[in-house]
Amino acid sequence: HQRILYENALNFLVNTIQGAPSSQTLLFPVELKLSSGEYSSLLEALPYLNKIGFNLTKKESGGITLEAIPGDMLWGNEAEVINKILNSFISFGKKELSKEITVALCFSMHACIKHGDSLNDNEMIEIVNRLFGTEKPFVCPNGKPAIIQIPTNEIISRF
Repeated sequence: HQRILYENALNFLVNTIQGAPSSQTLLFPVELKLSSGEYSSLLEALPYLNKIGFNLTKKESGGITLEAIPGDMLWGNEAEVINKILNSFISFGKKELSKEITVALCFSMHACIKHGDSLNDNEMIEIVNRLFGTEKPFVCPNGKPAIIQIPTNEIISRF
């Protein structure tokens, strides 16, 4: 899921795909509580996050309101995911990566389905199909393998 989110985000940020990414409007917008340093970093990342499907708006009072999330993101812990994305954005900012790649990496790391999350059969099939529709289905954006191929004869030899 991380690879899928990463490539989708990059397509909207770098390749400038026509149209808007799918977004899910929140029934109850979330007011983000940020320190002054986090606030300024979020303002820096704001246009990029909005371009991948978030709807974050700056309020006149100096706050930020989250009104929508990307369609591929699980809902229920939006403020926590934004805070994790922001913290990663701040730490990745020290590396020599473009803002687009940094936002895509941070978003995909924290918004993806995690190990241990439950999925039904249809959801699993959809993710595998979408994964093989990406440019590099065998590698996560961080370089770790996403899929490992084990030859049949090796499996047989273990039993």
